[in-house]
Amino acid sequence: MTHLTLANTGIPEVPTKATYATPEKRIHDSRALQNFQQSTALSELQQSLGRIVALVEGKDIPDGVFPPDLLYSKEDQEKYSHDLSVAIPVFEKAESKMDTILKEKPYVKAIVDLIGKMSDLVDQVPPFPGPRRYGNMACREWHTKLEESIDGWMTQLIVPFYNMKNVDGFVDEVKWYIVNAFGSKERLDYGTGHELAYLAFLTGLWKVRVFGDDVNGEDFLIMFGVYYNLVRKLILTYTLEPAGSHGVWGLDDHFHIIYILGASQMLGSDSSKNGPAISPKLVSNKSVVYQYSSRNMYFNAVAFIYKVKKGAFFEHSPILYDVSNVKSWEKILKGMLKMYQAEVFGKFPVVQHFYFGGVLFPWTNAKTGQPLPIVSSEDSPKEPTKHQSPPTSTIPMTESPWKTPAGSSFQENVIKAAPGRAPPLGETTRAPWASGSGSTHGQPSTRAPWATRQAQTSASSSQQPPTRAPWAK
Repeated sequence: MTHLTLANTGIPEVPTKATYATPEKRIHDSRALQNFQQSTALSELQQSLGRIVALVEGKDIPDGVFPPDLLYSKEDQEKYSHDLSVAIPVFEKAESKMDTILKEKPYVKAIVDLIGKMSDLVDQVPPFPGPRRYGNMACREWHTKLEESIDGWMTQLIVPFYNMKNVDGFVDEVKWYIVNAFGSKERLDYGTGHELAYLAFLTGLWKVRVFGDDVNGEDFLIMFGVYYNLVRKLILTYTLEPAGSHGVWGLDDHFHIIYILGASQMLGSDSSKNGPAISPKLVSNKSVVYQYSSRNMYFNAVAFIYKVKKGAFFEHSPILYDVSNVKSWEKILKGMLKMYQAEVFGKFPVVQHFYFGGVLFPWTNAKTGQPLPIVSSEDSPKEPTKHQSPPTSTIPMTESPWKTPAGSSFQENVIKAAPGRAPPLGETTRAPWASGSGSTHGQPSTRAPWATRQAQTSASSSQQPPTRAPWAK
């Protein structure tokens, strides 16, 4: 197998050393948004998401991730469990598959434990009494406690798996993405930009080899699953407002990645593939939704909608209802990815809140590795700046993991990257000293583990919010 290297991509090499830096705001206007479309950070996020989508294809969420009582009541379990080939999970306590995985994958357990500590904070900060439609002020106290605790938690749980230089710089840079993954402390809202921050957090950890080479789709389903559990707890406890919602004409009030993951999980289950037919139309059937809600992210997201919204599904969720008319899950996945490119990566109101550091998501050109122009909030162009720090704060960075030839769209690349169509994780180019074991954390490899051969290009940022799924026929 030919590995992707600088020699066969024809793309200039980026600087071999990078310096951690506290993430800063870089997207202040439309010009900066255009620069973002050419950035290392965006290309990196696209490649990481694409690899995760490929890893979760055809995989079920391990049992134990989504406790049934978070999705539906015992009354619903009894009401909608009739006439099903597989019974809706009942409320039982037993060792789950997730428990087994956490014993085998300590770095996955570290993420679960980190989210668990944040969840415990919610219990310590009850909502203030009194009527308020959106945004209970107690949420700000929760954010403050999170900010005060995150350094210690990162040192305790994540740093043991980090074996590169400058631990303090690493923690300072990566913590921004997890702290900002749970909504706005000021606006008391939550939306796809915060969900993006969590993707960035996992991507950053993956990039610096906190995750082992044996990380797989079930691991990512666990790490995303516990995150969604906490976010929903925050939404329901503090009545967080949907951030930048399009109302009923948006895909979902809060989430998007969860539908991408769920659609990939369903590949192979529709009539165009081998295996039992699970039609997208079944999202309007509560019995089926509850049946699959603990196994599939897409149906899990719909189950949460049923929990928080009343009325007919086609009335409160017309876009999702429209999508349910699409015949194949592969087409739904392509459409969800296309929509994500336009509505998240390509939308100024969303990505203006994404910050850029020195190593994990640098403000550099993806093709040249050179710093992108910096425009201040006063709309005055400035020369790119370089972060200065002692030599001990640099970590070796050779080939950028997302460096791929241009030519095809983001969503097409993700579909091509599915298992059997892309090199397995372990077949990426590795440093000579890297061991062959499943969990390698000692030294950085020459490429990020999710790197694939495919290219990605950015969709136009001028696309307006759709009133129906653009791929639905």
